[in-house]
Amino acid sequence: PGLYNSGGMERVLTLKANYFADVLGYDVIVILTEGKGKDYYYKLSSRIKVINLDIDFDSTYGLPIYIRAFKQIAKERLFKKNKGDGKSKISIFDLPLIEDMIDEKSYTTEFRQSKELFLGFNKLFNLDIQEPAINATLREYQEYGYKWLAYLYMNNLGGCLADDMGLGKTIQTISLLSYIYPKAKKPALIVMPKSLIYNWENEIKRFNPKLTVGIYYGTTRSLEEVLDSQVILTTYGTVRNDVEKFSKLDFEIVVLDESQNIKNINSQSTKAVMLLNTQHRLALSGTPVENNLSELYSLFKFLNPKMFGSAEEFNNFYVSPIQKENDREVIAELRKKIYPFILRRTKKQVLKELPEKVEQTLYIEMNPKQKKLYEERRNFYYNLVNTHVKEHGIGKSQFFILQALNELRQIASNPESKTCRSPPRYR
Repeated sequence: PGLYNSGGMERVLTLKANYFADVLGYDVIVILTEGKGKDYYYKLSSRIKVINLDIDFDSTYGLPIYIRAFKQIAKERLFKKNKGDGKSKISIFDLPLIEDMIDEKSYTTEFRQSKELFLGFNKLFNLDIQEPAINATLREYQEYGYKWLAYLYMNNLGGCLADDMGLGKTIQTISLLSYIYPKAKKPALIVMPKSLIYNWENEIKRFNPKLTVGIYYGTTRSLEEVLDSQVILTTYGTVRNDVEKFSKLDFEIVVLDESQNIKNINSQSTKAVMLLNTQHRLALSGTPVENNLSELYSLFKFLNPKMFGSAEEFNNFYVSPIQKENDREVIAELRKKIYPFILRRTKKQVLKELPEKVEQTLYIEMNPKQKKLYEERRNFYYNLVNTHVKEHGIGKSQFFILQALNELRQIASNPESKTCRSPPRYR
């Protein structure tokens, strides 16, 4: 909120800034200048902190270019100080959040190139790219997915293809590999659950038999035997066990199938995957985030490592405001930030020619032991949620309620996976 052109309007901007501070509760005024902006403002509310961003513009407009109001936490999210010279540093991944603050005439060459990169996501239908050399005709949405993958690859960016199961994430990925090879010299590494190894091998042979495939899995595996292959198939467990060998290699691209396997940033498998050396990263998953925002952080720590900073920063800037405060502004900011890097289509969206899905619900009775466990947990969560809502209100309890419902769903779906241990303690 609060975007205004400041040419000759210092008094008006002062009134606007005070309105943001005293009425709307914003406490930071960010002025994009060449270091002069602070001198042009007077009679500002005492609670306002003015931040000048020393950005070097190509043109020499002396007055402040734009002004914008933030809450302190938002300023800290977007504008990080360089430890060396103390100047504010803006990440390329934050460009969608701040590009409307800068007059187009004042873009530096680097900034203009970065903006063009993001605008390119809106022109993918017209992207001039060679057709993939595969034994299939892509549907329209699959062709768009192929162009999206290729665009990320061309710009050294990572992304997550999150289409519904059955919409062809595999063939879209094979299309990308067919674009990459035979030009690329380094192998591609595809990591997956062990149950998918031979399905991937068969699909690659079916759609592009010219791609050479090596499987690195099992007790007799040999890395030397597969390094000459264009595509190496392996499992999360194998990467974890042989992380020392993998970390010494360079790959053209690393693809994670069923990428929810790295949802825990502290797991050994996740840590091993993070050590893989490549400039190009791709994740495939119909459910990239299953339970909480920490899984999103883990995913993007792999895809674009510099996007969110440390886990502590992500928790402070996004997890806490969203999960505890249900902050709509932060939710919108996070959605806008990750939007270019996640492509998700549902069956209902892209397969309109198919009939509606027919669902049949069957009820299965629990045995007495299972019923007892479920009732114990249900009563526990019923009391806990009611207490939390009374103390904090429904607005700050939504994510907490979702977690409670999710655990009860797990118990109902697979009670054997739960034990009769004491329920977890929540604060």
